[in-house]
Amino acid sequence: MSSNKKWKKYIGLGGILFLFPLLWILFFGIFSKHNFQTLKYFGPEAQGALEHSDYHIPPFAFSDENGHMITADSLKGEVWLAAFYNLRNEHISKITERLLNVNFKYRDEPDIRIVVFSTNCDQDSQELRKEYVDQNTRYNGFPGKWMYLAGDQEAMQGFIRNGFLIDDLRHDAIFRLVDAE
Repeated sequence: MSSNKKWKKYIGLGGILFLFPLLWILFFGIFSKHNFQTLKYFGPEAQGALEHSDYHIPPFAFSDENGHMITADSLKGEVWLAAFYNLRNEHISKITERLLNVNFKYRDEPDIRIVVFSTNCDQDSQELRKEYVDQNTRYNGFPGKWMYLAGDQEAMQGFIRNGFLIDDLRHDAIFRLVDAE
């Protein structure tokens, strides 16, 4: 068999091996039913998500890593990613990596913040929280984009359970997106 015929045979076989999976994906993409799950939406347009469709985060007052008091009113009008974890978490590097991706993407947006609520306020001291936030926000375009809140442990757990409807705080980290209202 000549070298030219041999290459044509390999090119034909490669083309078939490439086209078959592509056609398979297209066929099932067009003719199959998708079962995508959507995230729950808590707001005025919610349909059956809660008994009250106009859900708001309840008032809170916790101190940030600099000792300033942060309240729900001080975050009103801004979009923020609420994160729930503690600095002693064994997976802190993976959690931080996920938040840094969000932080990097929106670091120059003045109305988008990351707000971390400590799930272990007794161990997440102000000094430890400040060091953590300073280390991860040094390239931000605006100060205060990332804040780490803590306070009374019982008050924090009650706020997380009642304010964000999170029952199980044993997870590695939980994230919620909060709109401007």
